[in-house]
Amino acid sequence: MINKLPLIALCLFLFASCNKAKEDNLITHEEKINPYFTGIDLSNTAHIDWRTKDLTDNYYMLGYGYDITGKYAHPASTRNKVIDVEAFDKDGGTIFQSFSSSGGPKLEISGKKETCIQTMGQRAGLSSEELAKYKHIFRETFKSAFKNDTTFRSIDYEGVSQVLVYATFGIFEMDLNEFQSKYLTSAFKNDLETKTAKEIIALYGTHVLKKIDVGQRMDYLYRHNQASNGRKWFIPTMYKYFMPTPSTWTETPKEAAPLKQNLAVELVGGNKLAPNFWMIDVTNYTGEKIVSQEWNNISKTAPTLVDFFKKDGVIPIYKFVKDETKKQALIEAYNAYLGL
Repeated sequence: MINKLPLIALCLFLFASCNKAKEDNLITHEEKINPYFTGIDLSNTAHIDWRTKDLTDNYYMLGYGYDITGKYAHPASTRNKVIDVEAFDKDGGTIFQSFSSSGGPKLEISGKKETCIQTMGQRAGLSSEELAKYKHIFRETFKSAFKNDTTFRSIDYEGVSQVLVYATFGIFEMDLNEFQSKYLTSAFKNDLETKTAKEIIALYGTHVLKKIDVGQRMDYLYRHNQASNGRKWFIPTMYKYFMPTPSTWTETPKEAAPLKQNLAVELVGGNKLAPNFWMIDVTNYTGEKIVSQEWNNISKTAPTLVDFFKKDGVIPIYKFVKDETKKQALIEAYNAYLGL
């Protein structure tokens, strides 16, 4: 009996070791399961409509009001006209206009939402002080794109806008005192006398478009939950889900894909009757590759606001108000609306 004890102990040890190995394998297997792979595809295709400018205007949306809490350089964020650009031009005012076509990737963003907004705000011409002060700048760019997918826990963004510019317009010399007296639209002047500050913001937005590009734009906004390697998966794998892709080049990623990925694409301009927005739930996508036929379908009737020019695209609307009491009321409404 004494001789058998070591053998029994050895068997018990081997049995315990085998069970431990099975448990380790099970744990390893569980760790590889992607919690974001649910089998429920949250992708969607939509038509997003927006109010376009009066096509009889010679300068498209130059001088129109603009809501800086909306999407970046987007016609849906334009509001009613503030500056009488035609009167300024007739009096010999300095207006820059160029009809030379150009194209390529313009706005590129990367990182957390706050970092991306800094990049966008600087391109629009906002000061560092404004970007630090206000919480709602360009929030609609991120809020609406993925509104039907709330499964993310930690989010980083990558984005690029492919732009075809048909024309550029800008007011390069602006004497605010002169504009306050002579070059505001009659509707804006009347509303300053009869509307509250909140109503002015609702009708005319927070800023006025000063220098703009018009044309056609395709926005690609990608989000993921792995900051370390998510950026590498943005451009080189997009063709599997959507065409056309932006004209940028990156190497094929070697690292594992992020556990969770979404891609939102929006066509700004072109035929407004066709679908112009697609959100692809890459992690759970079950559909076929989407191909947009509208891109590069540019004409004089299709172009719209697509970018701000020379990092000097907008000016706060309260700067066009001469009466100090009304200006102060508008500044207070402006601050509250932008999330001070």
